[in-house]
Amino acid sequence: MNGHRILILFFLFAVLFCQHHVWGEDAEVLVAQGMEKIGSHDYQEAADLLSRAIEMDPDNPEANYYAGFAYSRVGEYEKAEQLLSRALELDPTAVEAYFELGLVYVSQADCTQAESFLLKFRNFSTDEGLKQIARNLLQDCKKEAPEEKRFRLTGTAGIQYDTNVILEQSNPPPNKNKKGDFRDAILFLSSGLTAFENDLVNVNLDYDGYFSDHVELDMFNRDPGCPG
Repeated sequence: MNGHRILILFFLFAVLFCQHHVWGEDAEVLVAQGMEKIGSHDYQEAADLLSRAIEMDPDNPEANYYAGFAYSRVGEYEKAEQLLSRALELDPTAVEAYFELGLVYVSQADCTQAESFLLKFRNFSTDEGLKQIARNLLQDCKKEAPEEKRFRLTGTAGIQYDTNVILEQSNPPPNKNKKGDFRDAILFLSSGLTAFENDLVNVNLDYDGYFSDHVELDMFNRDPGCPG
């Protein structure tokens, strides 16, 4: 009787152990299946499988990396960015994640962010082929990015003030009691726009304008004997 009990207990232990082992392997199996789908370019199916793997094992760096890879290929860049960033948190040595994040930002024409991650990839990676691809991706991103139109506008304003100081006693001003008055107001504007620029050619559009306003010009001191 005791022998039967021992066999039953052993059987139950074996079943529980096997079930625990299988449950622990489910996420790994899904990751392997997801990688297989990536190999056959079935990225949406890969993303679904790898997402299920992450639900079972959220801290699995491979699941996060390959899920980010798959989501990037189907154009879901925000989700890809989150997953790849998480993969780097879990495994900072996963240099391929730097490359994939750079590619995500290149796809969105965010060359500043792309440069940050692609340069990190080039610094850490030993794959010369991928390092050259990273360099080419960054160059293409900068070429295709919208040109920044640099605009400038400067202005200068001034006035002329006549103090009515008598410089010639023989030619006093008509109104000796007038202490001073404004004569001129001037405004100078300069503007420019960089319309096109590359290593050989720089095209600028510029405009300069000068404006003035004169008040009571006939009141300047002058010789009464001279014609008006």
